[in-house]
Amino acid sequence: MNCMLDREGQYRTTSFCILQKDDYLYDSNLVLDKVIAGFKEFDNEAHLEKIVLCVLEIIKAYDEDNKRDELLEAAKDLCLWLVEKKPRDIIPRINYLQCCKRQRSLSDPEIDELTEMLSSDAADDSIVAGIHFLLDSKIVAKKYMDKLDEGKRKEFESFPIYRLYEQLEKR
Repeated sequence: MNCMLDREGQYRTTSFCILQKDDYLYDSNLVLDKVIAGFKEFDNEAHLEKIVLCVLEIIKAYDEDNKRDELLEAAKDLCLWLVEKKPRDIIPRINYLQCCKRQRSLSDPEIDELTEMLSSDAADDSIVAGIHFLLDSKIVAKKYMDKLDEGKRKEFESFPIYRLYEQLEKR
């Protein structure tokens, strides 16, 4: 099936880009390896941006059923693929590290990498807040969350990285 992200047909994508959290959790016919292969089949800017959102849906599914390790592994695989495709974009790397954080403590090199990201031009207040979630910097994370306007904060709270903030708040 041909799928496009635009009316002109310049940005081809996979039909799997319509999958949402519940599809990953409850679709009995879903073959995750085929989904991942389908995502990796296309290489255009709009498709790569869409994959970032697809990864978030996979992470949300894992958060709902954290016994499904294959979901987190699929998200990590896609994040690393995106890092290869867009090496200057910090979002796929942050998403990869948030997957790692769900499995284990971050390593010293990973912590150093996150610290370096704080000085990136792409690091707006929401990204800085997310990085501080990953660094377990509760007070600083709250400071940056408080800087977000209501709309931006509401959007940010819908991302799976916010779950890490909620866990941090409980400590």
